[in-house]
Amino acid sequence: MFIRLIKNWYALLLSVFWARKCAGCGQIAEDGLFCSVCREVLLQPLWLSGREALDGVGMLFRYNGALKTALQNVKFKNRRDILELLAEECCRISVDGWPEFLRNILSKRDVMIVPIPTSRQRTRARGFEIPLVLFKNTDAEYCLTPALTRRRETVHQYDLSPQERKMNLEDCFAVTQNVTGKTVIVVDDIFTTGATMEEAAQTLKNAGAVEVYGLAFCGSIENYGQIQ
Repeated sequence: MFIRLIKNWYALLLSVFWARKCAGCGQIAEDGLFCSVCREVLLQPLWLSGREALDGVGMLFRYNGALKTALQNVKFKNRRDILELLAEECCRISVDGWPEFLRNILSKRDVMIVPIPTSRQRTRARGFEIPLVLFKNTDAEYCLTPALTRRRETVHQYDLSPQERKMNLEDCFAVTQNVTGKTVIVVDDIFTTGATMEEAAQTLKNAGAVEVYGLAFCGSIENYGQIQ
């Protein structure tokens, strides 16, 4: 009981003297990276219909403003602390906040949630895989299964044209677990052109998956039909 009391006092002191500030407006944020106002602006679940091998994709947040800055710090400055706060944001939504179509898919049998794998080189440099950390809390209810691996290194996508992205990713994934007859939801941090998820979906279907859907933590502004 004494130890619990000390922990409670310590938490109170942290909240008073080192209160967490919203990355968007600087106001107090109770948990995660944003206050409730900024979170409401950025949190806009979106569902896009299928294309080629990918049967549909959902996005939770708009990749814009403070969220864009936060993810860039994670990707290019190896900020694991910011990633953990983004994982809290992802956890706050839970499956109940996912696009309705994806919730219906999860009610099926033989559903797997599979993170898009990061290249070994970038994983070693960062010390973590972004999709695995972002969606780690889905393990509480649905098993997060690393059924894909990178069979070769690829260059960064952000400076490439859509066609160059497709060529860069061609045959870069391999399936490491049995997906025959499964419905798969692949999860990733950002959805822009969809080239990464398309390649992953095609690889999974070639290995026997029946349906493949995508879920991204955030999507580019273009996917929301808005001007940045």
